[in-house]
Amino acid sequence: GSGVIVTVVDAGAARGIGLRRGDLVREVNGVKIGNVRDLLAATSAQVRTWRISIERDGRVQTAVFSS
Repeated sequence: GSGVIVTVVDAGAARGIGLRRGDLVREVNGVKIGNVRDLLAATSAQVRTWRISIERDGRVQTAVFSS
């Protein structure tokens, strides 16, 4: 499937919601992620609640958190 593979997880929100190196980010707040440009655009939004769908070990998981 399409998405962006996580290669580095810095301290902060990404680590706080449990993102790991190798996760495939598939969707952010309902926006399908096909490439890094899509991911940057989706994560630049000024929203209070984030919903991120990732694929890990062949299973899709969704994390929800507030900023």
